[in-house]
Amino acid sequence: MLALRFFLLLIMGLATCIAPGADYPPQLPGVTANNTIATAPAPPASQGDEVHIVIDTSGSMKKTDPKNLRVPSLKLLVNLLPNGGRAGVWLFDTTQVALMPVSVIDELWKQQATRNAHSINSRGLFTDIETAISSSSKTWIQTPEAPGHRHLILLTDGMVDVSKNSQESVASQERIANKLIPELQHAGVKVYTIALSKLADQALMRDLAVKTGGWFEIADNAEYLQRAFVELFNKTSRRDTVPLQGNHFNIDASIEEFTVLAMLRRNAPASALISPSGKKISLRQHLENVRWLHEPSFDLITIAHPEVGVWTLKADMDPANQVMVVTHLKMEQAPALDNFTPAGNVPDIAVRFTDKNQPIREDRFLSLISVHAELKKGDFTAQSLDLLKTDINAGRFSASFNGEIAPGEYTLMISADGKTFQRAVEQKFSVLENFLKIETRDIIDNGAPKLLVELTPEPGLNPDSLHISANLTVQTQQSLNPVIERSGNVWQIKLHAPAPNDHWLINFNVRQKSADGKENTLAVKPLKIDGKPPVEPPPQPLAAALPAEPSPPPQQPPQNLKQSWQISGLLAVVINLCAAGFIWWGYKRSQRRRMAALEALNGRLK
Repeated sequence: MLALRFFLLLIMGLATCIAPGADYPPQLPGVTANNTIATAPAPPASQGDEVHIVIDTSGSMKKTDPKNLRVPSLKLLVNLLPNGGRAGVWLFDTTQVALMPVSVIDELWKQQATRNAHSINSRGLFTDIETAISSSSKTWIQTPEAPGHRHLILLTDGMVDVSKNSQESVASQERIANKLIPELQHAGVKVYTIALSKLADQALMRDLAVKTGGWFEIADNAEYLQRAFVELFNKTSRRDTVPLQGNHFNIDASIEEFTVLAMLRRNAPASALISPSGKKISLRQHLENVRWLHEPSFDLITIAHPEVGVWTLKADMDPANQVMVVTHLKMEQAPALDNFTPAGNVPDIAVRFTDKNQPIREDRFLSLISVHAELKKGDFTAQSLDLLKTDINAGRFSASFNGEIAPGEYTLMISADGKTFQRAVEQKFSVLENFLKIETRDIIDNGAPKLLVELTPEPGLNPDSLHISANLTVQTQQSLNPVIERSGNVWQIKLHAPAPNDHWLINFNVRQKSADGKENTLAVKPLKIDGKPPVEPPPQPLAAALPAEPSPPPQQPPQNLKQSWQISGLLAVVINLCAAGFIWWGYKRSQRRRMAALEALNGRLK
């Protein structure tokens, strides 16, 4: 029926084009003047992400990491990283040393990084965090335009300590806050920090994470360090996973490879896997398609071209255990939540399904999928939601949280059951308390346009206990400290109005003094300000035309020329009709092939 309507519309267009008075060759929508089909430009090819890992080797690590668990932790992290991206590893104390230069991640790189991990020590004198960050991110800062995502993982157990002169350390800390953080922001670098001691500068570590959109972990002891590295891996390298329920997981026909991470308790034996056909795979007995990295604290098992069906993991159940897969049938968050989100601004949950990086739009396939989400705060399930189809054209499912999410740290767990396949996504995020209400508005000050930024403490926060400063960075990475004036309970910053091409970033440093005299740093997300596009001037009225002599009547084209145009128009439309019909036939054929492919995939998954 659709094909018939399409054909009738084209016939009507043909009749219109050869009607009397059609003096010019017609053009159909989507067809250019030279009779070629107009198409949209192809999207640019995606490029890999880059991860830089920076590890503290100062002397204090002898106390905070006496067993040097940084070695197995680094082994775990580098072997979890997906092939094809880029990564580098540095050690730092007074100076910085490249343990692994930045290179493409492959099996050889992982093997070399695993061997080099044994070079980690605790012999340094100072803890120069500024040099560690600036050196490892130098190439990024010099080339702000990022082809992919940039992640910097920083592990330290101490404060900024660059010399015996404490004033030099204070100056270094101020340069991190006022110069280095804005540079990282403009270069698109997300910083993920691990504080391996209560003595670490947790305020600085949290500030680096919040202002760059990374993450902050506190490892109370070295034993937790590996779990912290796993969490940061999950955030920097979002790999596809399948649900692990009761140590059982389902592998479908679309999965080319899977990797199992099994955390081991102290003195626990190595884990094992039981295939769907009942074969036992262990560290000492496995086939050539199995790669096994065993450490006393974990097993990392990779199997290529795995058997389809339900597998069983023989190991202690652990919340950090997971099964990562390589597949073309994916479930992706669309988009993922920000790691740090202000209270009241938590967006909806959404996922989409893709096959070979293309959205799955066939309703017969999507209707078989059920998607469920759980929001956990610690071990408590705060909300449980079902995601529904909201955009078939994008293969998208979504749901809204029930009510406002209170400040705190949460884990969002999304699982999908497609009857013949399963997928899972997990993300940890933090809802920040709104300490300040930040507003901007345009004003006129002494006859000049200005931008007014106002900061108002939320109720319950004593304004007299606060000290607020700010740092403004423009797109050229020049920075300045604008003047902040307090008027009653409101802090104000007056700035000249940004130009249309201006892109500013304001970082706020907010310190609160408690009743006992202690100072706490409050986490406040940076404010982005973009210049408004120029206003188009209103059209000017046309000037009154002077009376002119009457123009001679238009000459009619000769009858034979008119007939020639009609014949040319007829030929052009016939050609376009054939082309359009061929395109329609090709489109229907491709749709039938795509549906057949999905049905075949569904059949293979059964």
